[in-house]
Amino acid sequence: MFRKFNLLMIALLIGTITVAATVIAQQSAAQGNDLRTPVTGGTLRWALEANVVAIDPVWTTATVTARVSSVLYDSLMRLGLDGSNLNNAFESWEVSGDQLTWTFKLREGMSFVDGTPLTTDDVIASTFRWADRITSGIALFDRTVAGNRSSESMEKIDDYTFIMHMSEPYPITSLGFGDAPFIFKAEIANGTSPFDQIEEHVGSGPWNLVNWTPGSPFDFEARPEWVGRVPEDEKVLLDALQIIEIPDKPTVLAALKTGQIDYATSPGETIFGDIKADIKIDYQVFVGGTGVLLFNWTKEPFNNVNMRRSLQAAMNMERYQAAYGHQELWELCPAIFVCGTPNESRVGEELYDQRDLAKAKELFELGLSELAAAGSDFTRDTSIK
Repeated sequence: MFRKFNLLMIALLIGTITVAATVIAQQSAAQGNDLRTPVTGGTLRWALEANVVAIDPVWTTATVTARVSSVLYDSLMRLGLDGSNLNNAFESWEVSGDQLTWTFKLREGMSFVDGTPLTTDDVIASTFRWADRITSGIALFDRTVAGNRSSESMEKIDDYTFIMHMSEPYPITSLGFGDAPFIFKAEIANGTSPFDQIEEHVGSGPWNLVNWTPGSPFDFEARPEWVGRVPEDEKVLLDALQIIEIPDKPTVLAALKTGQIDYATSPGETIFGDIKADIKIDYQVFVGGTGVLLFNWTKEPFNNVNMRRSLQAAMNMERYQAAYGHQELWELCPAIFVCGTPNESRVGEELYDQRDLAKAKELFELGLSELAAAGSDFTRDTSIK
């Protein structure tokens, strides 16, 4: 498992980046405060790790697009730093005894930057558009009674209530809304194909987009009326947010050291040693994801299960994980859904990190014989020395 880390100099995040409950060290020092004491006002300058093509997390699933979208748009659920799914937009939900009927009640008071209230219509339109392309949304609606994006599957009850009608039990709040769609205005979501970019950015989140053209910084102003739920009653403490695209890692490091930027996401393992050595830069390592090696099991030799098992038996995962750099940025973990999170499972861990070359050779020879018996000629230059 690899971990992700963010770098902070003169700005320290309290909570999530979407609310940016942030300290600015120059202000804090002038006020005689500790660097971890939040203060209000000021502008956070955030270095983004790659270029953004569009602010539409349905049209593109690029991580940097999701980052920018998270400050502009609200969402049903949010992913916590520990990998847990946190409620953001719901006042409550109820599940029937057979787990086929989910009734969701939205919290009232959420709104768009133009002042219009955020309602069930916006949630349904945004969810339908999201589920037309995003895997978790497709999987969710495949398991509804109608098997499609329709009012039979997601039924509006009133402006703040809707029901999901499922054909089988399914963990909607984790595998479904856990990868939550960002909430657009209904007319924008309904009027824009998921294969086209959204051009009109009427935000529902903590920040209002003031100015952006591709290749230029994003300028946001705070929405003081916005209130979040992660944590309860979270608010924006800053006046403004500027997001600057800086893909080059040494440039990020230099900008942090000189105070040209305050915050950086995923700056890369190549400069991690320099970060650790600089007492003026604070950093946070948090739960990342799982790197997966996939075989093309439709082609020889990996259409044979013992050939796949052979490679699995030989794997030394510590050597592979070391490719992520400093050991603080990764750990050995057999859980597909990431160790240290609510979804962690140790089922099958005996197959992970086996480092058993004798077993690998035995399985390899067995696989070769099975391939040959099936009429394959995959035998050339394949012996293990």
